[in-house]
Amino acid sequence: MTTSFQTSSICIDLSPPSASSVQHASDANHEGEEEVKSSPSPSSTSITIQCLTELTPLDMMDMSFGIADPTGSCVWLGAFLFMEMFARNPCDEATMTTSSSSSQGMQRCWSRMQSTIFPPDCHVVELGAGTGMSGLSLMIHRLLDGRQSCSVDENATNLMHEQSTTFASSCCPRGPSLLVQTDANDDALELCRINRDANMANAGKECIYVKKLQWGKGNAFESLSCQDESLPPTYDTVFATDVLYDLQSLAPLMATASELLKEGGHFVLSHVPRASIDDDNDSAGEGGDFWQRLESIIIGEASRVNLQLASFASIEDDFAACIPDNIRQNNRSSSMILRPSLLKHIWGSSTPLSKKFGWQKMIDVGAAIFIFQ
Repeated sequence: MTTSFQTSSICIDLSPPSASSVQHASDANHEGEEEVKSSPSPSSTSITIQCLTELTPLDMMDMSFGIADPTGSCVWLGAFLFMEMFARNPCDEATMTTSSSSSQGMQRCWSRMQSTIFPPDCHVVELGAGTGMSGLSLMIHRLLDGRQSCSVDENATNLMHEQSTTFASSCCPRGPSLLVQTDANDDALELCRINRDANMANAGKECIYVKKLQWGKGNAFESLSCQDESLPPTYDTVFATDVLYDLQSLAPLMATASELLKEGGHFVLSHVPRASIDDDNDSAGEGGDFWQRLESIIIGEASRVNLQLASFASIEDDFAACIPDNIRQNNRSSSMILRPSLLKHIWGSSTPLSKKFGWQKMIDVGAAIFIFQ
């Protein structure tokens, strides 16, 4: 490969959990997990990603002098949180029938949540794609279904919002029918293309575009649909994972997401609190108060471009039946911020996708997923 950095490969297995792993979801506890999990062998439900596993001192020096920026060539916690929530499929109906009633309820609830935010045959765009891992994880199940045809037919996508209100059945194609992965960094774009070509069959590649895009008002149209007439001007879902290292990028991010989003669509932001807050107080650091202030700033900036936290009142009853009160209060579907404390209730005793970025680590750093509409 010809990127500026020396990369290695990681393999992530996105297989649905077994019935036994979701049977005792209420008892699952991954705190302090020490089991060493080796990388799974490549399989039909796996994606293999070329990436920087960590930044070396030389990489850090290059960043400090403005020579290069390798951050987009790494995989980050926010991407794994996104995949845990949306790329990992619940059990199929046959497996669910052998699970307890509470486990079946949680699996069905989460399947509804996934198909509401990423409806069958949706058109999606990723901002700050980096290695492309998050977007590719959404496409793997569609590839397995054998429904790789890429379509930008508006009439077809107008039907999917009706489909998403019901439990996704086996006859519905899983995953987007069109994925556009964007980044402003040339090294990241090259790595994104390499990972797309390595993981997608020829037909699958036709559904995935890799494009350069600098965030900011008006940039999206000029960079995407204006230069490529095969791409639509707006999308059903826009998403970004772990992209807010500097609050100066927040306004351009929200402006771009708003411009790309269809009416009734969703903007998914998988957020890890990394940015500092500049004011009269010393706010740099971490902890509950800081995280809450940063989340309030994000929500406020979203409102400037008419994006509000989504409300899925139709799923609220399912949450109430499946999730303990203390967890539900922090993950209210009527005010959509999803937190990693949900994961053990969704996946039970299943192993996290990453040992380095396990579920408890996600909780400890204050990670969360915002769903705007």
